[in-house]
Amino acid sequence: MGPSGAGKTTLLKCLNGQNNRGLSDRSMIYAINNRNIRLCFIKSNVWEHLLSGLTVRQTLLYASRLKNSRITSQLNHNKIVWDLMSELVISDTADNRVETCSGGEQKRIPNMLCIDEPTSGLDSNAAEVIINCLKVLSRRHGMTIIASIHQPNNDILHTFDTVYVLAKGGVCLYSGVPHHLRQHLKDNGIECNENQVPIEVLLTIASKDKSNTTIFNNKHENDVNCESITQTNLRPVFGSLSISKRFSFVDMYYLLSRSLIHTFRCQWVSLLLQFICFQMLAIVMKYCFTADIILPDGCVELEFGAECYQTEADILNEKLIKLNIKYNTCLLLSVAFVVLIVMSVTFGSDFRVFRSQQQNGWYSTGTYLWCRTIVDLIPVLMALPLFCWLTNLYNTMTFYVFAFALNLLVIMCTQSVSQLSALLFINEPKVALIFAILIQVVTVFLGNSLIPVKELHYTLQALSHLSYSRLSFECFVIMIYGLGRCQAPQISTVLYGMEIDDDIFWPNIVHLVGVCVLLKLLAVSVGSGVLGGKEKRILCGICGAFTSGSLNALMGSS
Repeated sequence: MGPSGAGKTTLLKCLNGQNNRGLSDRSMIYAINNRNIRLCFIKSNVWEHLLSGLTVRQTLLYASRLKNSRITSQLNHNKIVWDLMSELVISDTADNRVETCSGGEQKRIPNMLCIDEPTSGLDSNAAEVIINCLKVLSRRHGMTIIASIHQPNNDILHTFDTVYVLAKGGVCLYSGVPHHLRQHLKDNGIECNENQVPIEVLLTIASKDKSNTTIFNNKHENDVNCESITQTNLRPVFGSLSISKRFSFVDMYYLLSRSLIHTFRCQWVSLLLQFICFQMLAIVMKYCFTADIILPDGCVELEFGAECYQTEADILNEKLIKLNIKYNTCLLLSVAFVVLIVMSVTFGSDFRVFRSQQQNGWYSTGTYLWCRTIVDLIPVLMALPLFCWLTNLYNTMTFYVFAFALNLLVIMCTQSVSQLSALLFINEPKVALIFAILIQVVTVFLGNSLIPVKELHYTLQALSHLSYSRLSFECFVIMIYGLGRCQAPQISTVLYGMEIDDDIFWPNIVHLVGVCVLLKLLAVSVGSGVLGGKEKRILCGICGAFTSGSLNALMGSS
């Protein structure tokens, strides 16, 4: 217990191994010699560990599969789920979606469990059900449960085996059983009459300045004799207690299955709008440009002593060529912008769930990001074939296949950019969207379509080799006006004017694939870094023990 800012959540993260920043060199965590520590940390916001769209049974079923994916023996996951639902008294909600469950049912959804404010947002009856359920779990499974909680009523307080009261600054004022609180206050010269609740008196003191009461000066009397305990029964735990997991195709399969259910149940509106936007864009663009733009081949025959002049037909052909380039450029860029906006908005929606589950050892960062890549590409793969068919003015299978492949590679690059921006600004979706659009604008600027790359500064020319807009644009131009369209001794005026070599088509394709992979690896790296957030040092004088099979409270006023 303790007032806001005392360090209850930070202490939970220290015990869980999620926070190792700001601790002194003398900070140590000890565990029983003959027991391995398996930790789990549940945050106060249920939507940081529950995924909407799934039923209660599906949520627990996928949790069982992901958590036990390393076990080679056959497990009856359905039996595990039914036993757990019966134990948590939620069997009657098995087929209900988690978003329709009450707050108490959502909260009930290792041998050491850290829960941040499990009763927040609940009425007194629901809160009492939650705490009683946690106590049953701690007794039945020999589990140590540590929960931070704000000012419970007297009945809930005495449900806990141990309370741990923190003052501002992370100072421990009391560690012991609840019914000894009144005597503890009396021993420190603080009067507490029969009409006063001892815990409320202690929390009031915890909110005050240290100099206002003698209990801060006598806090050493409240400490457990840690030295004697650690020397006889405990061993120090070195390194992080966080559970990490490597990339696994089994995890990816289960996660992909779960993500598809969530996406098509909860995000079907955005998927439908994305499909409609693709096709409307194709129809509008096709009817804004005539089919005549594909007729000029841009070829000119070089002859000794030839005269350089343009007929009206040549001038018209030049205009049609420019329109054709604009047509394909607009299609390429507009598709990328649609995907960028949709994915930037939807990506951060379930990342907080991933962050909570990844820290509890469900799956790795790479597993999640590759799974998310596939899930986001499924609606694209549904819309892109029709889009490319509608916009294919050449009516050839070769052009259709190349256009589909190039658009898909650009979309995958754009997807990685949207993931990067969402990861960098996970709590600011608007800023993430602006940042993603800014990156897209830079790639277009370096794309050789608006401004010739040769006219830019040499540093920008070097940077343009990472621009997927440039690589895809040059491939489109070569695909239309190169690849043998002009027969010798003719040359393509379009490629010559843009200083594009006909031979760079396949190297550009390979380069584009490399940029796509590089951006994805960068997203995975950034995603891993986001999980290790920075913490300020606000704990001091922490000393005590949490025993196996007990329910412990870190409590405080709101």
